Amino acid sequence: MNVLLLGNGFDLYHKLPTRYINFLNTVNFIANNKLYEAKTVGEIFGNSILLECDKDISISYEQYKDLYDACDIDTDSINKLVRLANKNIWFSYFTESFNKDIGWIDFENEISVVINCFQELFYDKSDTVNFTSKTKTFTHIIKKFGFFIDDTPGNRPFSLNSKYVKDEFLIEYPLGSIDKKLNIDKVRDFLLEELIELADGLNLYLSCFIENILKSIDKTNEHLSWKDAFSYVSYVITFNYTNTCEKLYHTKSVFHLHGNVNDSIVLGVNPDSFDDIETIDTAFITFKKYFQRIINKTDNEYLNWLRDMKETHQDITLFVIGHSLDITDKDILTELFWAVDRIFILNYNKKDEIQHLSNLVKILGKESFDQLRAEKELTFLPIQYDFTNIMMENADLYI
Repeated sequence: MNVLLLGNGFDLYHKLPTRYINFLNTVNFIANNKLYEAKTVGEIFGNSILLECDKDISISYEQYKDLYDACDIDTDSINKLVRLANKNIWFSYFTESFNKDIGWIDFENEISVVINCFQELFYDKSDTVNFTSKTKTFTHIIKKFGFFIDDTPGNRPFSLNSKYVKDEFLIEYPLGSIDKKLNIDKVRDFLLEELIELADGLNLYLSCFIENILKSIDKTNEHLSWKDAFSYVSYVITFNYTNTCEKLYHTKSVFHLHGNVNDSIVLGVNPDSFDDIETIDTAFITFKKYFQRIINKTDNEYLNWLRDMKETHQDITLFVIGHSLDITDKDILTELFWAVDRIFILNYNKKDEIQHLSNLVKILGKESFDQLRAEKELTFLPIQYDFTNIMMENADLYI
C-alpha cells in the first residue's frame, strides 16, 4: 500500500503561494493600497508592487496568469481581509515582527513565544510586572497586545490593577470590594478570539486566491509530473489546508489533519511542559494543535485508519513530499513512521536532505533514529525522481 505524507512544500512545488508570508503580503497590500473594488485575483496578484515584494506570488502569477486574471473575487471577501489587517492584534503583531521570507513553522513557533510570555505573566505570583528583570521579547509582546493603558510605566515595575490595565480586562477582586486586577480569563479569551479570526482570514485567503483556480488548472499540464505515480496511491495524509492533491491528481482518500478550506482549520502551538502529567495546566490548552484537532474533529478518520492498519498489519510504503519533518508535528510523525514499513523522503537538494535528517534526529533522538534505520527502509530521493515503478511494486492489490 502506498501512502503520501504532504506538507506545504507540495503546494509550493506546484507554484501556489500558500505560505504565511504570501497571505501576510497580500492582505497588507490590499489594505495599504485600498483595493476595495478589485474584481479578480489577477488585479491583485498581477500588480507590480506585490510581485516585486513576494517572489512566490510572482512565480505563481507567471505560471497561472490567465487563470488568476479570470478568477473573480467578491467585495465582501476583500472587506473582511482589510478588516483583519486593520483590527486583528495577531495580524498586526506579525506584520511588525517579520520583514523576511518565513514559512509555517516559524509562524507557529512565534505564536508559541507569545503564549509563553503570557503564561509567564499570569503565573507570576507577585501581581506586578518588572520589565527590568524581563527579556526584551517579553516586554515587547506584553505591551504590544494591548491590555495596558498608554501611560504604563516604561521600565519600572507596575501593578496589574485598574491604574494600568484597560477596564475591559479587569475583574473585581475580592468580590464586593472596589479593588480590581487583571482578569486572566478575559485576556486569554481575547487572544484566542483574535487567533481564530486570524485563522478565518487565512482560510479566506486560501479559498479566494488559491483554491478557486485549482479546478481550472489544465490536467494535462506537464508540471503535474506525478500523475502516473499518484494513480497507485491508496491514501494521502496532508497537513495542508488546500485541496491541491484532490483537484490536480483526483486522489480520493485524503486525511486533512489540520482541516481544510471547506471547514475549520487548526492553527496553534505544540504540546509543552504544561501538558506533562507532572505539571499539567490546561489554561492555554485551547491554543494547542492536538486539542484543536480533537475539537474540530480533523483527525478522527485518520486515527481510525491508523488503528486499522496496525491491527491488520498492512504493508505500508510512505512517501514524504514537501514536509520539513520539523518537531512541530512530532506527535503525528513519530507514530506514523513506526507504523509503516518503508519511508521515501523527497528532497529538493542536498541541503534539504541534510535538514530532513537533522529534523528526524531531533524528533526521534539518536537512539530511536538508529533503531528506525535498522528496522525500516529509509531512503532519500531527489524531488525530480520518477518513483512510478516503486509505487507500482508496492500498490495495494485490493484497490
